[in-house]
Amino acid sequence: MLNIKSESQYLAEASFRPDVQASYYAWKSDQEKIGVAKSGLFPQVNLEGDYFTHRSSSPENSKWLALLSVNIPIFEGTTVYGQVKEAEAMAKQSELLYSRLGRIAIQDIHDAYINMRISILRKKTLGRALKSAELSYHLQTQDYKLNVVNNLDVLTSIQNLADVEEAISILLMKVKRFYWQLLAAAGEINPDTIIK
Repeated sequence: MLNIKSESQYLAEASFRPDVQASYYAWKSDQEKIGVAKSGLFPQVNLEGDYFTHRSSSPENSKWLALLSVNIPIFEGTTVYGQVKEAEAMAKQSELLYSRLGRIAIQDIHDAYINMRISILRKKTLGRALKSAELSYHLQTQDYKLNVVNNLDVLTSIQNLADVEEAISILLMKVKRFYWQLLAAAGEINPDTIIK
């Protein structure tokens, strides 16, 4: 029998799906880009230093040369402001994509779980139908031996039994397919374990 958990347990795993996690990390990365864009408003300080073993320029007795430069972006504010707004828009877009993928994951899990549960209920119902068809076939064959029914009634019961058995066989394949769809929707399938 298949190991099926409750729907709430599968829904709790929705945020761990690889596509949802990838969109989460993309959103966090885009949020970090906002800080990088805002850093364009800060002044830049550069310090350069040289050490001389022998110096021919003045002052000749000094072995060190240091240069401190400060660059204040006075006229670049509008460009940086545009870059900040662009980074914020990209982060918002990533956030909305992450939110959308989370909702899609929950919907996928819910749909797969419902399909799985319906298939299991249909399997139980078809099991009862199979018992009824077997009983009908058994009774029809007994009645045929007693000449109560004709061979057409027996053939009809055989056909009904075969139809129910075929429906059960098809449904068993669907149950397996829905089970794997549920595992895929919940992100429980490890791609390394799938036979290629």
